[in-house]
Parts: sequence; C-alpha cells; structure tokens
Amino acid sequence: MTARAVVLAAALAVSLAPGKARAHELERTAPLALGRNLGLGAAVTIVTLAVPAPRACSWCEPPAFDRALHAPWAADARRTAAMGSHFLSYVAIPSGALAVTALPPALRGNARHVYENAAILLECLLFETALTTAVKKVVARRRPAFHYGRAGDTEYGASPEQENVSFFSGDTAAAFALSSGAATLSFLRGYAIAPYVTAAGAVLSIGTGVLRVGADVHWPSDVLVGAAVGASIGIAVPFLLHPRTEPGIGRAVGTGHILPWIGAGGAGLAYVGAI
Repeated sequence: MTARAVVLAAALAVSLAPGKARAHELERTAPLALGRNLGLGAAVTIVTLAVPAPRACSWCEPPAFDRALHAPWAADARRTAAMGSHFLSYVAIPSGALAVTALPPALRGNARHVYENAAILLECLLFETALTTAVKKVVARRRPAFHYGRAGDTEYGASPEQENVSFFSGDTAAAFALSSGAATLSFLRGYAIAPYVTAAGAVLSIGTGVLRVGADVHWPSDVLVGAAVGASIGIAVPFLLHPRTEPGIGRAVGTGHILPWIGAGGAGLAYVGAI
C-alpha cells in the first residue's frame, strides 16, 4: 500500500492549491465541499487499511469459471507482470489522469479547474481504496498462487498476510476509477480530448487487469469485478457529486452527497440525492 499512499499524498497536495474559476463549472467544488469529501474518503480509507488482513480464507475454492480462464505467466515472469501492473495503476494511469484533466484548463488559463479536477480524481481514488480494502478483508478470498501452492514465484511469496485478500483486484479497480474519472471529468468539462482520454484509459486499465492475472495473484473474476467497481466509482463521483449545471436550466442534474451511516447491520457510506 506504500505506492498508493504516495499517489494519494501527491494528489492531495495538488488538490488543495487555490485557483480561478471559468466556464464549464461543476457543482459542489467549493473548498468546503471538496474538503468534506476528501476528509471523509481519507478517514474511511485509514480505518479500512488499519483492519488486519484475514488469516483464514472464507472463499477458498475457485469456481469453474476462474479455473478455466486463469492463465498466469511463466514462473520466472510473474514478478515482472506484477511490477508492470503496479507501474500502470500507481504511476502511468494516475499521472496520465492528472495530466489530461490539467492540460485543457491550463491552456485556457483556468487554474482553478486544474486543482478542482485533481481533487475530484483524488476523491475517486480514496473511495475506491476504502471500498476495495473493506471488501477484500470481509470476503477473505485466497489468491490463486497460494491456492496452487506456488506463492514463492509471485510478489507475495514473503507476504503471508496477502494470502486471503484476492477479491477484488485493487490495482484494477484503482486503474479504472482514475481512468473513468478522468474521462467523465473530460466530458463534463467539455474537453475536446474526452474520447481519446476514454480510449487510452480503457487500454491501460485493461492491461492492468491482464497483468494481475498474469502475475498469478488474482483470479479473472477478481479483475472483472474490480474493473466494474472502479469504473462505477470513476463515473459516479464526478457525475453524482459534482454534476455540471445544464446550460439554460440553472440547475444541476444528479446532485447528491456521500454521507456516513451507522445502523444495526453495520456502518459505511451512503449516497443521498437524486439521479
């Protein structure tokens, strides 16, 4: 989680800088609103990361679907696949998402949109990290390399605490959350590069998922669910928490809030608003 913490810290530093507003405004981008979302996301992320990893698996046997489609790379290439996936999810995609959402407003002299976009991308990453970490520890699914007794060939050979946190893929979810968030922001802001951002993000994110399976640390279903969850967060956060005001209408569509809740069945985050 160290690499992800670095990404979160860097994005937070950029997101808190001041700026000036122009056209294509999004709702709920005032410093107080952004700070509330970032603080809530950070708090829940810290709590989920602090919970110990499960020592025993609750989901130990893979279904036939995963057995049939799981195809790891050769033993001597699995660590290389893992490094490649981490480079995409922790370096290439975050830096690319920040760049493509910063360049158009920067060229227009709109510094405030640069910082707002960075803050919204950080929201996507925080909410994704919190949800992914919580699900991993609740589901307690055994990773494929541990299931087949070949963990020594993978990046987690010396990390037994990683054995039962396979579902779902955090790298894949982070990749899709950031790439989808950048694409959604690009469309909401009216950037001409939006289709290219979508295409490039999809290719890099899919590549991340493929490499996680190749690294023998995730089942195909881990990657598919991670992709679906990440993409959903990347779309929902900008669109539902920061929708663009429709021209001539004077109101935003899809306005809502993320709020914490505590009940008899547990605790978590809830979306309150209209779509």
